[in-house]
Amino acid sequence: MPEIEILVEGEFSDDEISNRMRILGELIINKIRDNIRDMDLIIPGSGALLQRWNSSFNGKVLVVESGTKYGEYLEYGTYSYFSQYGFEDYPEFPDPKKKDLSRQARKMFPKGMQPFAFVRKVIYNESIMNDLVAEAFS
Repeated sequence: MPEIEILVEGEFSDDEISNRMRILGELIINKIRDNIRDMDLIIPGSGALLQRWNSSFNGKVLVVESGTKYGEYLEYGTYSYFSQYGFEDYPEFPDPKKKDLSRQARKMFPKGMQPFAFVRKVIYNESIMNDLVAEAFS
């Protein structure tokens, strides 16, 4: 998944930064979930793409990740799509590979699926991120 760096300035203790970064992680996840709903990417009967998000902070890095094997395909699209439209935004090492998904999961995705970028539309949007950081650190 995509990555960004957040510089924390000001007088905050390590515990306070940890707590606020955890709050920021939850705010980012909620915004990602809003995008998933808006794009109607919820698989009927599952809801896993909405439910299986988690965030962690280790003192230096805030990690927000999907617990689904197909989240990255929805975020970036498939190789077939990029081979037709260009490779500028295709991840170097997609994980998991489509062959690693179950037969049922593979059948749900069309060949050449376009990227939906529900994560990138949050973390690469400076206005959204400024609002989320301000809310977490206010």
